[in-house]
Amino acid sequence: MTRESPLDSGVSAAGVDDLVRLGQRIAAVRKQRGWTQSDLSEAAGISRVTVSKIERGTTDVGYVRLVRLARALEVSTSVFVD
Repeated sequence: MTRESPLDSGVSAAGVDDLVRLGQRIAAVRKQRGWTQSDLSEAAGISRVTVSKIERGTTDVGYVRLVRLARALEVSTSVFVD
């Protein structure tokens, strides 16, 4: 089973922009902590490849992953969203 990229799934340009901004915010918090993607991956229980895709905005985060990332980074999910 192949997962579809948001870029190929008919997601609007605004939706893709939102995914990119969300990923940038997650990456910024991770870097502020001095963590690598591998560190975040391990702490959140998400593969490093998926963390990379999330940070690049090429995959939808989903609620459960967003919560896991926020908990791992010890921030509120609201830090990542407008």
